[in-house]
Amino acid sequence: MMVKGIRYARKCSECGRGMNEGYVIDGGCEHYCSDYCLHKHVTHEEFLELYDDGDGDSYYTEWEDQNDWDDDDEEEEALRIAITRDYQALAQERKRREKMVRDAAPDMLAVLEWIADQDAIMLQLQRIEDEYGHSICGNIRAAIAKAQAA
Repeated sequence: MMVKGIRYARKCSECGRGMNEGYVIDGGCEHYCSDYCLHKHVTHEEFLELYDDGDGDSYYTEWEDQNDWDDDDEEEEALRIAITRDYQALAQERKRREKMVRDAAPDMLAVLEWIADQDAIMLQLQRIEDEYGHSICGNIRAAIAKAQAA
C-alpha cells in the first residue's frame, strides 16, 4: 500500500496507517500497528490465546521482504484510474451526443412544424371536400401527399 508516496507492507485495521511491522490476527483478516490499536479490539489475554505459543494464525511480525507486501491497494488504485478514464470517456461521448441533438433540434422542430402545417392543410381540404361533396382540391392534396412522402 502507498501512503503519501511511501510504500508499506500492510495497513492498520484500526487507524489506517501504513505499517511494515505489527500484529496479524486470524492469518491476515486484521492487522494492527501497535499495542494501542490491537487492544481496542483484542485484549492481551485474547491475543495470547490466538497466538497459541506460535501455533496459531495470530502473531507479531516484520515484513522485510517486499515480495510479501500486500499490493491490493496498488491494484485498487490502478483499477480506480482505469474506471475514472472510462467514465470520463463516456461523459465526453454523452456530451458530444447531447450537442449533436441540440444542434439538430432547430431543424427537427422546423420539420415537425412543417408536417403539422401540412396536416392542418390536409384537414382543411378534407372539410372543404366534405362540405361540397366532391374533390375540388385533388391536385393540392396530391401535391401535399407527395411532399410528405419525400
